[in-house]
Amino acid sequence: MKDQISPSPEIILPLSWQFRKRSSKLKSSESTLVNLKTMSKNKAVFEWDNRTFSFRNKGFWNPKITLEENGTALAVIKRSFSGNKAFFTFENGNTYLLKAKNNVLIKLSVYNSDKKEIINYRLISKLKATLYIDQSIKIADPAELLVLIVGGYYVFRMILKENKVVNMKSLNFVETPDSKKPN
Repeated sequence: MKDQISPSPEIILPLSWQFRKRSSKLKSSESTLVNLKTMSKNKAVFEWDNRTFSFRNKGFWNPKITLEENGTALAVIKRSFSGNKAFFTFENGNTYLLKAKNNVLIKLSVYNSDKKEIINYRLISKLKATLYIDQSIKIADPAELLVLIVGGYYVFRMILKENKVVNMKSLNFVETPDSKKPN
């Protein structure tokens, strides 16, 4: 991944997602880090560092999402059939666990190999969601953090749509102060 997706971005908290008809923008202060565009039911693309990356959803019995650039796989998210766990594996072998709690207020967490939560997406009402990033936990390859944030959001959005809990156009991300980790 280091050679494939670098340079690492400057990620300044707090971050927020902003929705439009077929796109979502990851914003830091007033600047846009990533614009994730939905191309079809099974594909979304984002640009970063003048390069285009795509998420492709494949399979039913053995579902997975592939992160690609120019047809080359850079990472894979493999989900279990039950859908509450997935493994996000990069080409360099770094693997992260994505875990969803699929109750009324949906939560998606990303854990490192030490089982420490590094990213947390949480629906806190029908109109509000939060994104929390634990900056005290260092990631070996900082470029992976941005990909985990975008990939985590892509999966979180799919869960919200599947459960028809929220109208994505009316959902607002609210800031979570660095010092207050949501439960």
